[in-house]
Amino acid sequence: MRNALARFGVFSSPSIIHAATVPSCTVCAGGPVLSGPLAAAGFLGPALVLHQMLWLFAPLNAVLLRLSFRVHRDPIPFLVGGLGSLLLLLHMMSPYILPPHPSDLTNPFRLISLTLTWLGSPLLLIGAVLDWRARRRGSECPPEHYWQIVLLGQHPGLRRGRHLFGLFPGSPRCKLCNAPFSGPFVPLMRLLGKARSSKNPLFCGDCLAKTPLGGAEIEVSLLFADVRGSTGIAERLSAADFGKLLNRFYKAATAVLVETDALVDKFVGDEVIGLYLPGFAGPAHARAAVRAARELLSATGHDKRDGPWLPIGIGVHTGVAFVGAVGSEGVVTDVTALGDAVNTAARLASMAGPGEILASEATCQAAELALNESEQRQLQLKGRSEPVTVRVLRA
Repeated sequence: MRNALARFGVFSSPSIIHAATVPSCTVCAGGPVLSGPLAAAGFLGPALVLHQMLWLFAPLNAVLLRLSFRVHRDPIPFLVGGLGSLLLLLHMMSPYILPPHPSDLTNPFRLISLTLTWLGSPLLLIGAVLDWRARRRGSECPPEHYWQIVLLGQHPGLRRGRHLFGLFPGSPRCKLCNAPFSGPFVPLMRLLGKARSSKNPLFCGDCLAKTPLGGAEIEVSLLFADVRGSTGIAERLSAADFGKLLNRFYKAATAVLVETDALVDKFVGDEVIGLYLPGFAGPAHARAAVRAARELLSATGHDKRDGPWLPIGIGVHTGVAFVGAVGSEGVVTDVTALGDAVNTAARLASMAGPGEILASEATCQAAELALNESEQRQLQLKGRSEPVTVRVLRA
């Protein structure tokens, strides 16, 4: 069987799916078009058989496009083709859900039934063509190359998917593909396999299963925000009140980071870490990180009703880091950043005073900041032999 399929260029299960999708879509979309002329020519038997095949091929096409989506990760072909399949199924159900009506084109119910066909068939064919193009763009690649194109925003399917899923309301979202975990489109997300993963709720099950362990070295900007004097604050408050205060800080920080296109890496005690990747925050990721730092100081340092409520210090650094999925494959993985750049950003946050942003020279240059009036400091960071030059920014 495999040798026979190989003669037609079909070597793997994804290519088998692709080979089956196009002819089945053609039959499904062409059935309504051909059944009418066949019936008019007197071939009622073939016309009826072809028409009744829609019960099988319409849902089959949606399944095949869904399986193909798992390979190229571009949701648009599945959504377009799936909508076409749904309209064709509604056409098949129209005799059962619409009032009895004659086969007269002047009858409004008949027109509704035919309109479902006229819309569904082209959408299904368009979905098949888009699926074919997406498979050509999203060929299989090793983990290192996969992460390189994902982090730089060059993975065609994931990039288009992030923009598309961003149009659907809902929060929180998958850290990688941007699919919402709440809101009115949750049933559609579940159909795409994008429900929360039971292994890591920060990702959808589809991304966690598809994303390989590994990563790539790229230039990133990192933001570390640390509560200053948290030990003293915890001593003055009850454990419950201190927990509420930190939750308020997490909420404010998450809102700022998400708005500025960061990946919320993690919450570590009284610290929040944000990653600004070129593929998500754009080439001006350093500027986005500085903007987020200033907005976060404003958000946590002043409240119109309660006044200042939490002192924080922030460190921002731009440099080359290893970014990718780490952990135990098939159990728990997380997308994070590792390396000297990460350690530098963490050290800057630990040395920032309340209401201060310590931005490295690399960040200031990348963000093209006007630093005539900003304070410059030479800091001796732990583990470094040479002092690091930083600029002190404020909200």
